[in-house]
Amino acid sequence: TDSAGSYSLSLPNNHYYIKYSYVGFDAVKREVLLNGGKLRIDVLMYPVVIEQPEINISGMRSKESPVKQQIKEKDFDRIPNLFSDVIRSVKILPGVTSNNELTSAYNVRGGNFSENLIYLNGYEIYRPFLLQQGIEESQSIINQDMVGNLVFYNGAFPAEFGDKMSSALEVNYKKGEQGTLKGTVHASLLNLGVSLSGGLKKINFSTGFRFAYPSMFSKVLQTKGNYNPQFKDFQFFTTYFISNSSNIELFFLSANNEFDLTPDTWRGHFQVSRGDVKEVSIEYTGEKIYNFNTSLTGLKLNSELFDNFNFTTSAAYYINKEAINKNIISSVYFSDDGYNPNDGREYLKSRYEKNKNNLNINTVELKSEAQYKYSVNTFRLGMEYRTSNMKNILNESNYEQGKDSILFAPENLNINQNINYNSIAGYLQDDIYFNEKLKVVLGVRYLKYYFTDENLISPRASLTYTYSGENSINILWGYYYQPPYFYEVRDKEVYKDLRSQKAVHYIFNWQVVFNRGMKFTTDVYYKQLSNLIPYYLDDLKIVYSDKNNSEGYAYGFDLQFEGELVKGMNTWIGYSYLNTKDRKTEKGSIYQRRLLDQTHTIRIFLQDKMPKIPSLQSHVNFMFGTGFLFHPRKTIYDESAKEYHIVIDYDRVKEYPFYFRVDMGLTYKMNIGGSKNILFTAEVFNIFNKNNIASYSWYHVFPETTQPIAVPNIFSPRFFNVGAEFSF
Repeated sequence: TDSAGSYSLSLPNNHYYIKYSYVGFDAVKREVLLNGGKLRIDVLMYPVVIEQPEINISGMRSKESPVKQQIKEKDFDRIPNLFSDVIRSVKILPGVTSNNELTSAYNVRGGNFSENLIYLNGYEIYRPFLLQQGIEESQSIINQDMVGNLVFYNGAFPAEFGDKMSSALEVNYKKGEQGTLKGTVHASLLNLGVSLSGGLKKINFSTGFRFAYPSMFSKVLQTKGNYNPQFKDFQFFTTYFISNSSNIELFFLSANNEFDLTPDTWRGHFQVSRGDVKEVSIEYTGEKIYNFNTSLTGLKLNSELFDNFNFTTSAAYYINKEAINKNIISSVYFSDDGYNPNDGREYLKSRYEKNKNNLNINTVELKSEAQYKYSVNTFRLGMEYRTSNMKNILNESNYEQGKDSILFAPENLNINQNINYNSIAGYLQDDIYFNEKLKVVLGVRYLKYYFTDENLISPRASLTYTYSGENSINILWGYYYQPPYFYEVRDKEVYKDLRSQKAVHYIFNWQVVFNRGMKFTTDVYYKQLSNLIPYYLDDLKIVYSDKNNSEGYAYGFDLQFEGELVKGMNTWIGYSYLNTKDRKTEKGSIYQRRLLDQTHTIRIFLQDKMPKIPSLQSHVNFMFGTGFLFHPRKTIYDESAKEYHIVIDYDRVKEYPFYFRVDMGLTYKMNIGGSKNILFTAEVFNIFNKNNIASYSWYHVFPETTQPIAVPNIFSPRFFNVGAEFSF
């Protein structure tokens, strides 16, 4: 420019970004679209004071740990799944299993879904607790449109993360860019959403609103009826820059999920021989309403107090409210001819279910962390205080009537709990970079858990040796405790004898990096499990026993390829082998397979594009897994009631059939000027219409035997979804 700041540029018609900068002033960036004629742009620049002492920099390149799995935004945005849920994208990563597409819950290396840590912007969050079926969940509370990065540890996570036995997931939202405004608006047959991000001189922000309405999808499920599900949430994340070295973050989340079902009918089928199909049908009266409300408010101060010393302190308030109101009568019928079920239909029994459950959890978390770099060391220190109050009211009454059928024993549960889960935790960790080839991380975590009056010390360590380029060998080890929380005590009047479960992780990781960033990783692991609390699963309902009287192990390996088979588009191909067993600690007990012992798993996420039309792309998600296990039912004679009852057989386990599912999405991106784009999406979920089994319902249908028959409950069939997204 001249001395007055005037300037002139002659440019051909096109799309440009112009950056204005001058010493002592904040730089300004402008987006310009030239399509003929003259354009005048006036720019106002603000002075900035920069105190710049003499700096001497010495160091070495820091490499990410290969066991720290990441999925980039451009990839998790394209993984076809219900509700475009970012947590469901974790299921393509090594060690993760989930034979249930209806939920965001996942299992890691033989552990159940309650054993996984989830952090959002540094705050620990929780999945809904009272869910009984995946269809009740809708989408998770993490807004995919706002996510900036996603990091996942499938085991042996560092000491800075909390106290669970299996894994840690860390999700951070975008902070917005100063001087810009970006956003998306999307809608499909299942949900819609709006998100914005941007920034002014000292403030960056991102915000989003979502609304899900999966009633159309619900109509294809096995249970027919009047579904009225809806999910809505609003989230806001902002950063205020106090100075060049300090900022304040404010995060707010509010979400509501309501699942209202008036069931009509259910039909299930089973075979006694090839071609001989029988049917069990149910006619319902009544209604079930599930409601989930949650909110999170977090305030965080980040500051660089002096060179190489960073300090963070935060406070968060988390509210979780859930309720189930269920009053349903089920009339059960049996048809000997499943092809003509109305011919000769027989009445078996009626089941009466009346549940009124309420759960309120209020949590306050205060946390401070510091990081100091000195020589080859990066020291991390953290302290955390948490108080969590749980009010849990369970009123459940389930009983059956029927003259010619063996029934389940009646169940009556009346629980009124008011429990405080208070804890103090701290950790110390040292990342030691001996040179560019060798890195060692040493850490220890301490937890004082007042509910069980335990003092838990968890040492954790890892060694990374990079022997050539990005090729590396990693050895990891650590202790991981899981104190009892809601699931372990929800249905118990006496729970004071419960103690924390324990897992010791041993992992060997080998990573080889090829051309174009392609990499192949191998994980071999062993988990020593002790002080376990036995449990059983019924879909998403997890029921723990009242004692820490089990021990076990899990070992296996994960193979994973990640890279661009097509330029600019990542592909994941993975295989996992798992063997996990447990036994009672009583003398003479033998090991048996654990319920989540999924021996073989194959995960494939492929992306491709048409060479002549690169904006037209396909995205395929393939999941295969051998079956989980379940406890079958058996018939016993109840001496007190003088009649037979159907009960759970805890001494035996059986395996579900294999799980197989392929979801595919087609996308076409159209530029409508500058940074404005429209993305059209067509998705087919469960392309091959595989009837995957969620669980079994058990009925006594043959009078010549007392044993019950298992009738499968089926997950979702094929479903088509279309949508569009406008971004700018």
